[in-house]
Amino acid sequence: MIAYGDNIQVFCGNSNPQFAEVRRLINNNEIQRAEEILRSMPANMQNAEWFFLLGCILFKRGYFVDAQKMYDRACSMDPYNQEYRAARDQLYGRTAGYGSGYRQTTNNDQAC
Repeated sequence: MIAYGDNIQVFCGNSNPQFAEVRRLINNNEIQRAEEILRSMPANMQNAEWFFLLGCILFKRGYFVDAQKMYDRACSMDPYNQEYRAARDQLYGRTAGYGSGYRQTTNNDQAC
Protein backbone atom coordinates (compact mmCIF):
# COMPACT_ATOMS: atom_id res chain seq x y z
CA MET A 1 0.00 0.00 0.00
CA ILE A 2 1.12 3.55 -0.64
CA ALA A 3 0.18 6.84 0.98
CA TYR A 4 0.05 9.70 -1.46
CA GLY A 5 0.67 13.37 -1.71
CA ASP A 6 4.06 14.88 -1.10
CA ASN A 7 4.65 12.48 1.79
CA ILE A 8 4.67 9.31 -0.26
CA GLN A 9 5.02 6.13 1.78
CA VAL A 10 5.64 2.80 0.10
CA PHE A 11 4.82 -0.29 2.15
CA CYS A 12 6.57 -3.60 1.75
CA GLY A 13 4.45 -5.99 -0.23
CA ASN A 14 7.15 -8.02 -1.94
CA SER A 15 9.41 -10.62 -0.39
CA ASN A 16 12.36 -9.64 -2.60
CA PRO A 17 14.96 -8.09 -0.28
CA GLN A 18 16.22 -5.65 -2.92
CA PHE A 19 12.73 -4.31 -3.54
CA ALA A 20 12.18 -4.08 0.23
CA GLU A 21 15.39 -2.04 0.54
CA VAL A 22 14.32 0.27 -2.31
CA ARG A 23 10.97 0.80 -0.57
CA ARG A 24 12.74 1.59 2.71
CA LEU A 25 15.00 4.11 0.99
CA ILE A 26 12.03 5.78 -0.75
CA ASN A 27 10.25 6.07 2.60
CA ASN A 28 13.40 7.63 4.11
CA ASN A 29 13.59 10.05 1.18
CA GLU A 30 16.91 8.58 0.04
CA ILE A 31 15.79 8.78 -3.57
CA GLN A 32 19.20 8.76 -5.26
CA ARG A 33 20.29 5.56 -3.49
CA ALA A 34 16.91 3.91 -4.14
CA GLU A 35 17.24 4.62 -7.85
CA GLU A 36 20.83 3.36 -7.94
CA ILE A 37 19.78 0.02 -6.46
CA LEU A 38 16.76 -0.26 -8.72
CA ARG A 39 18.69 0.53 -11.90
CA SER A 40 21.48 -1.88 -10.96
CA MET A 41 19.06 -4.82 -11.01
CA PRO A 42 19.30 -7.12 -14.03
CA ALA A 43 16.70 -6.86 -16.79
CA ASN A 44 15.02 -10.11 -15.74
CA MET A 45 14.02 -8.40 -12.46
CA GLN A 46 12.23 -5.56 -14.23
CA ASN A 47 8.78 -6.80 -13.31
CA ALA A 48 5.67 -4.87 -12.28
CA GLU A 49 7.16 -4.14 -8.85
CA TRP A 50 10.29 -2.67 -10.48
CA PHE A 51 8.25 -0.32 -12.68
CA PHE A 52 6.03 0.66 -9.76
CA LEU A 53 9.03 1.56 -7.59
CA LEU A 54 10.62 3.54 -10.41
CA GLY A 55 7.30 5.38 -10.71
CA CYS A 56 7.46 6.18 -6.98
CA ILE A 57 10.97 7.58 -7.39
CA LEU A 58 9.93 9.69 -10.36
CA PHE A 59 6.86 10.88 -8.46
CA LYS A 60 9.01 11.98 -5.51
CA ARG A 61 11.20 13.94 -7.92
CA GLY A 62 8.18 15.66 -9.45
CA TYR A 63 8.42 13.91 -12.84
CA PHE A 64 4.71 13.18 -12.96
CA VAL A 65 4.42 12.28 -16.64
CA ASP A 66 7.26 9.78 -16.38
CA ALA A 67 5.88 8.43 -13.10
CA GLN A 68 2.50 7.96 -14.77
CA LYS A 69 4.12 5.92 -17.55
CA MET A 70 5.81 3.66 -15.00
CA TYR A 71 2.57 3.21 -13.04
CA ASP A 72 0.73 2.41 -16.27
CA ARG A 73 3.34 -0.19 -17.13
CA ALA A 74 3.18 -1.76 -13.67
CA CYS A 75 -0.63 -1.88 -13.89
CA SER A 76 -0.53 -3.50 -17.31
CA MET A 77 1.87 -6.16 -16.04
CA ASP A 78 -0.12 -6.81 -12.84
CA PRO A 79 -3.64 -5.42 -13.42
CA TYR A 80 -5.10 -6.73 -10.15
CA ASN A 81 -2.52 -5.13 -7.86
CA GLN A 82 -4.43 -2.59 -5.77
CA GLU A 83 -1.30 -0.70 -4.71
CA TYR A 84 -0.23 -0.03 -8.29
CA ARG A 85 -3.73 0.95 -9.36
CA ALA A 86 -4.16 3.29 -6.39
CA ALA A 87 -0.87 5.06 -7.19
CA ARG A 88 -1.83 5.42 -10.84
CA ASP A 89 -5.33 6.66 -10.06
CA GLN A 90 -4.07 9.16 -7.49
CA LEU A 91 -1.55 10.51 -9.96
CA TYR A 92 -4.20 10.79 -12.70
CA GLY A 93 -6.29 12.85 -10.30
CA ARG A 94 -3.34 15.07 -9.44
CA THR A 95 -2.39 15.75 -13.06
CA ALA A 96 -5.89 15.99 -14.56
CA GLY A 97 -5.72 19.76 -14.87
CA TYR A 98 -2.24 20.01 -16.37
CA GLY A 99 -2.26 21.62 -19.78
CA SER A 100 -5.91 22.59 -19.60
CA GLY A 101 -5.18 26.28 -20.16
CA TYR A 102 -3.55 25.84 -23.54
CA ARG A 103 -5.30 26.05 -26.86
CA GLN A 104 -4.72 23.60 -29.64
CA THR A 105 -2.95 24.88 -32.74
CA THR A 106 -4.52 24.48 -36.14
CA ASN A 107 -3.16 24.67 -39.64
CA ASN A 108 -4.55 28.22 -39.85
CA ASP A 109 -2.44 29.46 -36.93
CA GLN A 110 0.50 31.53 -37.97
CA ALA A 111 3.91 30.68 -36.59
CA CYS A 112 6.35 33.26 -35.23
